[in-house]
Amino acid sequence: MTACYFAGGDRLKLALRCADFSGVRIDVAMPQTLLVDLDISPEDYLRHYKGSANKVICTARDGRKIQFPTGILQCFVTRDGIHGSFRLEIDDKHKLMSVSRADSPRLI
Repeated sequence: MTACYFAGGDRLKLALRCADFSGVRIDVAMPQTLLVDLDISPEDYLRHYKGSANKVICTARDGRKIQFPTGILQCFVTRDGIHGSFRLEIDDKHKLMSVSRADSPRLI
């Protein structure tokens, strides 16, 4: 596992874990799905609510380095934090279209 971090004013590196691959810029020509594995403690996610973190930066399973707003994970927060695999769908302009748990069935 490699470290990923919340980025904000202080850009403090946190002990969040993602799949261990070298980072590569996202460069896609059509909508695509990225898989990320997250292990974020409740204390780490609290930085989102305090305003000191506004994005998560990590590496997708296929090796691409990605960043996305912390707020998209809000519906996945439990008292234990955010843990598991997530599916991020991006469009051809690298904009996030949707996020869902990858370790549960997709809803159409």
